[in-house]
Amino acid sequence: MRVSLRVSGWVPRWITVIVVLAGPGRAAEPVVAYTITNGSEITISLTGVPGDAARGRALYGGEARAGCPACHGVPGAAGAAASTPDLAGVGGRLSAGAIRLWIVAPVAIDPEAAMPAFYAAEQRDGADDPLYGGPALTAAEIEDLVAYLAALRDPG
Repeated sequence: MRVSLRVSGWVPRWITVIVVLAGPGRAAEPVVAYTITNGSEITISLTGVPGDAARGRALYGGEARAGCPACHGVPGAAGAAASTPDLAGVGGRLSAGAIRLWIVAPVAIDPEAAMPAFYAAEQRDGADDPLYGGPALTAAEIEDLVAYLAALRDPG
């Protein structure tokens, strides 16, 4: 099944999300449709509810599927790759919707982005993965990361 996205504002190209339903005995979460506004953000939560910042912090630092510290380091601490932004204070620089779009589809913001998308069908391909065929991160996990990152503000 194909789901075309509604896009308000100018976007450099059509963006289509392919929804994959899990095969027999699998519990993959389908990718839900989302709208990119002005080519810069997904303003509406993927789950319809806010994420949990504490779960987002744990996911950021401890979940191999997210792998955030491998490139960005720990916000405010050394360790970020030279070519990636330190995420300290990111919540003061970007809206929650912009953070969400960077996680979901970074090439929609920057076609040359090296950051991978974390919310596309068929990203989970391990035969033993109970969410086989689904996105790298679930919609709830993305919302948890958004809540955590949006709460990171520069002191002062």
